[in-house]
Parts: sequence; structure tokens; C-alpha cells
Amino acid sequence: MRNPSSYGCRKPKRFGIILSVGLAVFLCGCATSEKIVSQDAAPSAHLGYVGGNFVVKKDLFTTAFVLTNQADSKEYILSFTTVSGVKAGNTETNLVELPPGRYRVSHWIVFNSYWGPGAGGREFKKAMDGPNFLEAFDVKPNEIVFLGKFAAEGTWTPGLFSSTTVASWRSERLSTAEALEITNKAYPKFSSSRLKCIACIR
Repeated sequence: MRNPSSYGCRKPKRFGIILSVGLAVFLCGCATSEKIVSQDAAPSAHLGYVGGNFVVKKDLFTTAFVLTNQADSKEYILSFTTVSGVKAGNTETNLVELPPGRYRVSHWIVFNSYWGPGAGGREFKKAMDGPNFLEAFDVKPNEIVFLGKFAAEGTWTPGLFSSTTVASWRSERLSTAEALEITNKAYPKFSSSRLKCIACIR
């Protein structure tokens, strides 16, 4: 049985961005999306894990969190979904594998679902300003940092000389017990790993 812990949950907040982008003006990032841990995988004794529960209602572009290592400033991307071009809704519990260290969720990004971030496609990046994500957290071997539950949706409207992307996400209420339950269901071999939840209610 895990030893759960949580950081008090604040009132959910919606984050959004509206971008009108000319056909030749794209922002390309240098970070790459981390491979989502397979649900039949076993935890590593040398690496830690960060993840959450993600509800994507509709999104041609993919929403993701940027996890920044506080020691070397290296960025790792945790995507909300592994499905390209969500049209009718999708819910996933995802984990990514990270070297032990101190991290924080520094930004959130929207990128082309088919190409991925840093692959020459469209990418938009916004600094994180929510109260739940200002404090850094420690990633330890064989432990899970569960960020919480989040819902995202986005639309893309093409135009004659430009296109407009509207993307938003919000945090949703989730208890530590619920976080444990959904993580156990998604990753049964991680049932003995300690889990701490950043944005869960106690």
C-alpha cells in the first residue's frame, strides 16, 4: 500500500490562450515530448515518475505541461493525451519517467498533435501562473508525483491569410484516495510505489 501525501487544493482555475497566427509565423520549441510510460511497465528503482489524470474534450492541438529541472533547467514535456487529434473526448492517466531531482511545472504548451513539440510544427508556450504550480517538488526514485486532474479543449479555425487557435485547460477536484485508485488501475505494477499528489484535496 502506498503512503499517500497531498498538498492542499486551491480553488480550480481556468487557463486559456487565443492565438491568431499568420501562415508563416510559427514558434518552434526545443523540448521534446517524453514517452508516456507503458501501462504494463514496472517502476524503476533509479528513476521517478510524474503524471496526472487528463480529460481532453476536443483538441486538434495537444496541451501539455513543461516540467523544468531546477538544477540544470532541462525541460521535459508531459502530454495530456497520446491520441492525435482528439475529436470526441478522451481521458487518460499518464506517467512520464524522469531522473531524480527538483522540478516545477514552469509552462504549459499547445502543439500540433501529429508532429509533436520541437518537430518543426506549430507550438505555443505560456508561463504557468497558477497557485498550485509555483512551488517546486522533488522527484525521487520509485515514487510518483501526481499533479492532479485536468481538463483541456481547443479549437483551430483556418482563415485565408491566418489561422486562429483557441486553447484552454482547467484543474478539477480530485481526492488523494481517487488519485491512488485511478493510478492503481492504469499502472497496476506501481501499486507499491509511494504517491504524493500536488493538487488533490485531502
